[in-house]
Amino acid sequence: MTDRFELYGYWRTSATYRVRVALNLKGVTAKETNINLDAGENRSPEFLKLNPMGAIPALIDHEAKGQPPAGDVCGQQRGRESGVWLQHRQ
Repeated sequence: MTDRFELYGYWRTSATYRVRVALNLKGVTAKETNINLDAGENRSPEFLKLNPMGAIPALIDHEAKGQPPAGDVCGQQRGRESGVWLQHRQ
């Protein structure tokens, strides 16, 4: 399932680390893309298309069929198969 999820994060943030841990606990793999906060890459037009707030981490589910709730990550499955996502690509 490597092609399904894509994690955009920055190696020095604990938030990105926590998402990696949650994915690992769920047995889900994701392609990782580093967003350099020091260089302001989170404010680039390309990244703002993925996450308009410019926040990281952003976990993209390429197979999502609609906008999931922002807080719906790992522990709060709410009837979904994996429950692991923050954003999806439209």
